[in-house]
Parts: sequence; C-alpha cells; structure tokens
Amino acid sequence: MNNSIHKIQAAQKKQRQRITFVFLTLILGSVLILAFLVMTKGIKLEITPKDASDTAEINLVRGLGMILGQKIYSLSGSAEISISAPGFITERIQLTEDNPASFIEVFLREAPAQLTATSQPSRTNSRWFIDDEFHIVAEEMKVELVAGKHTIKIDSPYYHTSGKDIDVARGEIVDLVIDLSPVLGHIEIKTLPAGAVIALGDFSGLPSPQKFDVAGGRYKVHISHPDYAEIDDIIEITNKNSDVQRHYRLRPKKARVTFKLTPSDGVLMLDGKIITGTNALSIPALMEHNILYTKPGHISQRHKFSFKPNENGTIEISLKRDTGILKVRNTQNAVVLVDGKMAGLGNLDLNLLTVQHKIMITKAGYRTQEYNITPDRRSVKMIEVRLIPELQARLEESAKLIKNSVGMTLALLIPDNFEMGAPRSDRGQRANEFQKQIILTKPFYASVFETTNDQYQKFQRSQNQTAQGNHPVANITWEQAARFCNWLSRKEGLAEVYRFRGDYLTDFDIKGDGYRLPTEAEWEWLTRKAGRETVTRFAWGDSYTIPSSSGNLADEKSKGTIKRYIPDYNDGFEGLAPVGSFNKNKSGLHDLAGNVSEWVHDFYRIIPPKAGQIYQNPSGPENGETHVVKGSNWRSSTLTELRGAYRDSSKAGRDDLGFRVVRYLYGKDF
Repeated sequence: MNNSIHKIQAAQKKQRQRITFVFLTLILGSVLILAFLVMTKGIKLEITPKDASDTAEINLVRGLGMILGQKIYSLSGSAEISISAPGFITERIQLTEDNPASFIEVFLREAPAQLTATSQPSRTNSRWFIDDEFHIVAEEMKVELVAGKHTIKIDSPYYHTSGKDIDVARGEIVDLVIDLSPVLGHIEIKTLPAGAVIALGDFSGLPSPQKFDVAGGRYKVHISHPDYAEIDDIIEITNKNSDVQRHYRLRPKKARVTFKLTPSDGVLMLDGKIITGTNALSIPALMEHNILYTKPGHISQRHKFSFKPNENGTIEISLKRDTGILKVRNTQNAVVLVDGKMAGLGNLDLNLLTVQHKIMITKAGYRTQEYNITPDRRSVKMIEVRLIPELQARLEESAKLIKNSVGMTLALLIPDNFEMGAPRSDRGQRANEFQKQIILTKPFYASVFETTNDQYQKFQRSQNQTAQGNHPVANITWEQAARFCNWLSRKEGLAEVYRFRGDYLTDFDIKGDGYRLPTEAEWEWLTRKAGRETVTRFAWGDSYTIPSSSGNLADEKSKGTIKRYIPDYNDGFEGLAPVGSFNKNKSGLHDLAGNVSEWVHDFYRIIPPKAGQIYQNPSGPENGETHVVKGSNWRSSTLTELRGAYRDSSKAGRDDLGFRVVRYLYGKDF
C-alpha cells in the first residue's frame, strides 16, 4: 500500500512540473510576440472595393512575418503576400526593405464569368453576337463576360436568328445552349424551252416549271433536255434569301458543219465572226446561222442554215467572178502592164476583176505612167495616156537653180543650135576661130560663178595662198581643175568624167553625169547665144561700147600697171574682183567676160571643119598638148580678147586663168 501512495505522489509531481513548463512557455511566447510587435513596423492593407474587403483573405506566401487582421508584420524585410476574395481575381504583392510605406492600397478586380455557348443543332458557320456586336464565326463560342446582364445571339445561314438574355455573376461558369429553328423557303425554276427535267435535292424527274418548298440549305440543281446542253447549278436558301427564282436559258446541243468554198482563199464569216477553219466546225444546233463568203473581185454570197443536234452537215459555196471593163487608150503603141504582167500594146479593152489593179504604160525612152484603178461592173472605166519623153519629164521635174555640196550655185540650161566661131570679116577675128554649125541636145547645169578659192581649197590648197576666199581661184593647171571635178563627182555620188594614171590624163567619158569643165562649144553658147534670139559678138551683146558693170577688165584704173587699158571704162578693180561683182549676162551666169579667163574641156588643135559638117555635142579632139582657154580677164583690153569667139591655149596655170564647172542633167543612157 505504501508503494501505491508513493506512485501517486510521484505522478502528481510530474503533472505539476508539466503544467509549470507549459505556463512558462506561454509566458515566454507572449513575451517574444510582444517584443516582435514592438521591434517590427506593421503595414496596413487598404482593400477595395468594400465587398471584396469584407470577405478578403490575406496569406503570407513567402518570408517571415505575421498577419493580424489586415496588417502585416515582416521579420525578414522582404515577403510576398496574396489577397483574395470570392468573385475577385487574387492579387499578389511584393514587400521589400526599401518600401517605407505604412499602408498599401490594394484594388481587387472582379473575376469575369466564363461563358461557353453552343447551338442545337450545332453549326460550324454560325455567327455569334454579344450585346448586338459581332464576335466570332464558329461552332461554339467561349468568352469571358463582365458580371451583369448580356444578350447572346446566333446567326446561322440556314436557321432563323436566335438569342437569349443572361445575367452572370462574378467568376460564374455558364454553359449556354441556344435552340435553332430552320428557315423554310421556296425555289422556283423555269427553263427556256419549258419541259426540261429538273433534279433538285431529293426531287428528281420533274418537268419545268416547278416550285419547291424547302428548308434552309445548299441544293444542287441539274437541268437536262434531250436536245439541249445540261446545266448544273447551286442554290442556297438562307435567312437572308429564302425565296429564290431561277430562269435558265438552255443552250442547244452542238452540231458540226463543213464548208466547201470556191475559190478557197476568200473570207468566211459565221454569225458575224471571221472563221479561219472550214472543216468540221462545232456550232449550236436548232439555231439559225448566217454565213457570208466574200473575196475581192467576186460576187459575195449569203446563206442561212440550221442543223439538228449531233448532225454533221456540209455547206457548199461557189463565188462568181465580178469583172468590169477598163479601156486603155494610148497613141504611141506603148506596152500595157496589169499587175506586172504584160496585157498588150497600144489601145486595149480589158475585162478585169473588180479589185484594185496597178496599170503601167511604158515605152523605151518615155516616162512610164502608173495608175491604181478598180474596175466596176456597172460602168466602163477608161485611161487615156500620152507618154512624154523621159528627158522632157526629167527636165520638167528639175530645179532651175541648185546648190551643191561645196556651196556652188548651178543654173539649169537648155541648149539649142548655133554657129560658133567668127567670120574673117569680123573685127579682131583670129585665124583659129573656125565657124562651125553646132547642135547641143543635152540640158546641163553650169555654175553661175567662177570657182572660188574657198571652194577649191576644200579639195586642196591653191598655189595663191594669199588670195581672198570669194575671188576666183587662179594659178592652177587644167589637170588640177579636172581633178577637182572628179573629187566633186565622188563627193556627190556621180560618175567621174576624167581618168588619170599618175599625173597623166589617160581618158575621159564626157557622156556621164559627173562634174566636168564645159566644152568649148558649151562655153561659147553660154557666152554668145544662151537667152538670145541670135548669136552676139560679146558677152554683153553686139555693141563695141562696153556697158558699165559688164565685167572686170583692163579699165582706166589699171593704167600704169599693164601695157594696155580700155579708155573711158572703169570697173572699180585693179586686179581680181569677188565673183558675181558684175552683171550676169543673158544666160544668167556671171563673169563670162573679165575677172579670169577659163579652162574648158577641149584639147587645143587647129583643124578646119569640113564643108557643111554639123557637130552634135562636140567635145574637141581626143588628145593634144594644150587645152583651150576661153574668155577675157582682168588684163584684157583688145577687141580680139573681148569677143566671145576668142580662143587661146595654155599648158600651165596663170594668175588670170581659172575655171567653172558644168554637169549634164542626165547621164549617157539618154
């Protein structure tokens, strides 16, 4: 028994010790908490809105600290807390040692409602609207909504527009199903021609016209007819268009046509369009077609035809020639060419196709005449022609004055017959001035002025380097003058007249159209006959008294510088004068009297003419030692030198001797 009392006493002692330990621990914990609250600075949380503050729950997520009510005490200096409330989005706040604030304002945002909207039946092409604003095209709509009242609508093409009003709370999860009601519509189908077979959805084998009552949807339409091409179409009945009408114009099935055309190279038009192929053309059947076949020079034909479906037909067309009469009248028995082919000679009556033809009437030595003419079967057409000689035509076409590539002015002269030379009875006549009957037949261009230094120096520098540019070139040989003519011919693409081998003249061809020196006969005709009724003694006429401004001669101003001079005549120049300083003579040329004497083409020979001989376009002897010099110059004063018949000769150049150039209008072929 004593052992039991001792055990009870020992247990009571341990109980008292345990109570004492717990009490002391509580006192120590309270002291530590009190010390913690004294040592730390609490941060007050101001939570809005009020209904969130009333139900807010604050938790310490990270760090050491204590939360009492809506105040936070942090021992670690930095911490993270979360603030949450039913219907609001949880907010997290970071606390740091650098944040001296004694309170923090926290605004909790309302949690949106989560809406999932579907339709019955479900449709992928549905258009969803929230509060009358379009949101998405989808089978279902998932969206967050602000708490409150909303209107949800769905627009599916084949159903009536439907909607529901909902009132959602913060954070509420809502599943919404909207029932759709199908659209009921009508399809009316007509065809031309009527009676075509219609297949539409579940309907088939019905003749047009038909009217169908159908639900909203997409329908395939097939139209068939034994004589017409089939038609496939798609028709939709929607809540926007529930009544649809279709009027189909059927195209006939095809037929094939082949054309046999004579001649085969005409122009075929089928229904107003040009057809390039004529074999097995595909055309609509059961339709009237129009064809037109034409070819110039033929009578056009029109046809109408119609084929059955799948028929193969042939159209034959043969055009008749369309001709007209063309009368050609020419009195010269000329050749008549039609489109380049000889039709005959002289006067012809031609039966030609009524197309444009090129008619040429030609004869050797005459200018060919050309006509473009289209005969007409309703009237006779006529061409009356009188050909003119080719030379006459060229002459009429040619300019009276031209300027060549070095600036020379040339005048066109038409020569005639005259007697050159002078009789023995003529005062001042020399024995070498034989009288000859001359016929000049070829028109030629002659330079209006003597060749100037400027013009010659484009070919080569003259010997007189100090001469003025507009003075006649002098101190050049006959060969130099001839080479200048060749150079000028080459420059202008004309035939060269003179042929040289080294320094020697070997031959010449005066019949060409290249530049050359005038023949003695041409020079004398220019000086004495051109522009006159009869041959004159001097360049100015027959008067022995020299008219003023007739030429640059040995006048009184030359007295003392030359042996002889002309009394009572004053031309104003002691030596050379610029070309053209004096009056032109009847030919239209200047300085045929005075300034410089002129080289001419002919070799110098003294050969009396045969009695009664007539010379046509003479060019002088074929060879010789010297060449003829014609005309007076600034040193001339005697009656002998002043006459147009005066002829001299020289081999070398002189300071009072120059030249002018001529060329035939046309070459040796005429």
